[in-house]
Amino acid sequence: MITKMKAGKLVTMLFAMFLGSAAWADFIPGTGGDPDIDVGNPDTYIDHTSDLTEGGSIACPGGNGSNPTAEECWAEDASGVDLTFDDSKTESVDWYWTNDGNIAFELAYGGGYYILKNGIGGGSSIWVLFQNVASLDWGVIAPAWEDTANLGSDMIISHVTELNGGGDREVPEPGSLGLLGAGLIGLGLLRRTRRKKA
Repeated sequence: MITKMKAGKLVTMLFAMFLGSAAWADFIPGTGGDPDIDVGNPDTYIDHTSDLTEGGSIACPGGNGSNPTAEECWAEDASGVDLTFDDSKTESVDWYWTNDGNIAFELAYGGGYYILKNGIGGGSSIWVLFQNVASLDWGVIAPAWEDTANLGSDMIISHVTELNGGGDREVPEPGSLGLLGAGLIGLGLLRRTRRKKA
């Protein structure tokens, strides 16, 4: 039979597990004694193309080349958001595998959206648009987009163009604060039940 105290402990434990589950994010495993790097969860995929001038509801100037005007225009059309390019283009970006098998790379400017250009060789390229929602400093791509955008172990990131716009982003609460809060709530409930007994 479950007593009130056992039920309270059970509820507290479930609540702590719920809060703690939000704390798990991808990380790049540290090497040589270096600590792991928390990179957040995968970002939101919006669209991809191999031709910046194809489809869409507007005609983008600048042709199909990797120029900021064409990329910004395509990203605005694909996202439906007014975006701004602020000279935030990074060439030759290194990428890493995370503990969950996702692809992570550092973002230099922390824009709300970013375009990853995958130079897949043979003169062809793929542009992929993501909304950065999990970490301000890292782009994280889920493996589900590997086939769609030719991402994976042979990926060559030609460049990453970061775009600002779309309003304020929600900044996630650090996992350690969530765990601390769960612990404090648990201690408070434990103390409350002990006072009732006395």
